[in-house]
Amino acid sequence: MPSDTATASPTPTLPPTLAPHPSATPGPVQASFVYDGDGNRVLGTVNGITTVYVGDHYEVEGTTVRKYYAAGGQRIAMREDGALYWLLTDHLGSTAGTANGAGARVGEVRYRAFGETRYAAGDSATTCRHAGQREEPDIGLYFCRARWYDPALGMFEQTDTLVANSGGVVRPGTWTQRIGKYHGPRAERRDGETRFLRPRVQGPRRP
Repeated sequence: MPSDTATASPTPTLPPTLAPHPSATPGPVQASFVYDGDGNRVLGTVNGITTVYVGDHYEVEGTTVRKYYAAGGQRIAMREDGALYWLLTDHLGSTAGTANGAGARVGEVRYRAFGETRYAAGDSATTCRHAGQREEPDIGLYFCRARWYDPALGMFEQTDTLVANSGGVVRPGTWTQRIGKYHGPRAERRDGETRFLRPRVQGPRRP
């Protein structure tokens, strides 16, 4: 006869999930940066912690050493004090996930349309985030080599140094990224006399 003893079904094992990071509380920040003659950042000190940068491949933050590896112009991995991490990127080159040397996921980051972090969990291990640019999380800005970028505003913090007008003429320092217009009237000399033209106003431009 079949037994009436009930058998317990095995309890399913759920894969580990990454805990989301709590939102940071804003506060006063002291930061200073040093650049070389080409505008590359070589030294940064934020709240007393100094980081030395050697190109895009090597950095030393305090006593922590990071080395970056690239293939086909894309950053794919890094080592932090000997530990290997794989950097998983999206179609923009943003670091969307991080895996350890064994291939296990250890971090995940998601972004809003213009680069602001909307979700972060686990250990992303790197500050190279949206579009592959370096984030300074303590000041909320991205260092994009030529200029600093504010992802909350979706705008650069400095004006574009070289901008060509519709005729292809480069006019240094005339474009204001934040308000989207040219400054002042433009002078043009024709037939021996100077004429002042009305400034052209354009709508805000996203980076």
